[in-house]
Amino acid sequence: MHVTYLFNIGKSFGALGIIDEERLNKGFLDKKLKKNSQIGEVGMDETDYRIIKELQENGRRSYKEIAKKLKVSDGTVRLRTEKMIKEGLLSIKALIDPFKFENRIYALIAVNLERRGHAVKMKQISKLKGVVSVLNPAGRFDLFVEVFLESRKELSDLLLNMFTKVGVLGTETFIYLDGIDRWIALN
Repeated sequence: MHVTYLFNIGKSFGALGIIDEERLNKGFLDKKLKKNSQIGEVGMDETDYRIIKELQENGRRSYKEIAKKLKVSDGTVRLRTEKMIKEGLLSIKALIDPFKFENRIYALIAVNLERRGHAVKMKQISKLKGVVSVLNPAGRFDLFVEVFLESRKELSDLLLNMFTKVGVLGTETFIYLDGIDRWIALN
């Protein structure tokens, strides 16, 4: 496994790199962090990163188990996890594999808007029934909307709502047939 990391150096410069898990476990980032105090712009250090990594493997793992593995106190794990949740950096949820639901529609809708105003449009679309996520990509589309729906009728209704209520100029829908390692919140 390789890990991508971004060091924040000052206000406008960063260093991007990729390391393998073995080097990470041998404290490679510890040495880098002595020179650079945080990973990314969110101020996350190596302990935060390792806590997240442990929770990604098993979100139900106890703080005590994580602390033992990381050789820190369980209070450190608890406080740092709570801080990352409060700051919106971390969310711990029960997720489903959408491909196990054979009779539902899981799709990506590429959207072109009538007018700019992505933040407002993203919020409006995110509130529509069946929307899993809304993304602002680079490229020929203004937004990507990920949906998980009960039926083709729900998909049709969603598209109609996007055109009439949100100000969508056009869409292209990609229905996922299968996938690996994809987990979403059940809506």
